[in-house]
Amino acid sequence: GGAGHTGNDLRGGGREEVNYVAVGPPMQWSGHEIVGCAFSYRAVVGYAGGQEGSQGGPSFALVARTCGGSQDGGGPGAPPPGLPVLHQSPPLNWAECPFDRHAGGHPTNYCAPVLVREGTLADEDEGAAGESHEQRPGLAAGGGCRVALDSPVQLLLRIDNAKRNLHLQGGAWRSPADPPCDLGLRIAVAPV
Repeated sequence: GGAGHTGNDLRGGGREEVNYVAVGPPMQWSGHEIVGCAFSYRAVVGYAGGQEGSQGGPSFALVARTCGGSQDGGGPGAPPPGLPVLHQSPPLNWAECPFDRHAGGHPTNYCAPVLVREGTLADEDEGAAGESHEQRPGLAAGGGCRVALDSPVQLLLRIDNAKRNLHLQGGAWRSPADPPCDLGLRIAVAPV
């Protein structure tokens, strides 16, 4: 159980677990707020533990936790529910990028890179050909989530494994010389 680095990727833990992993150091900038984010990833959907026919693909979210405040759940492994969500992935499809060898998969059977742009960063160019996009403008407009930076804020990946676990790599990863878990995360910040 528990999420962690495997050396090649970030493994989300076991089936049915929800785990949190800190992303970078805490941020603080008085009078400013997060208004957008951009990153890329690729994923492989992991072992089902004898549940080959099981549906319910894993998903992940980029969430924000105010450190030392009412949202502080006592460490990155146990934040409370209801944290502000900067990005929520759709459930990942096991049939498109399976880990299980007996089902035609492979531990390196990652999906094509997915480029995520939320809020103010959603209007940037579309990136490289062949990348798929999860783009939801609106983080900075109605319906989205702005996060004040008056107190230190820690960004976390919340990984919901559902019926299968999840392995994530940075979408820009091309060779063993590249850092595989670097999502290339960029955060847009604006004055309040």
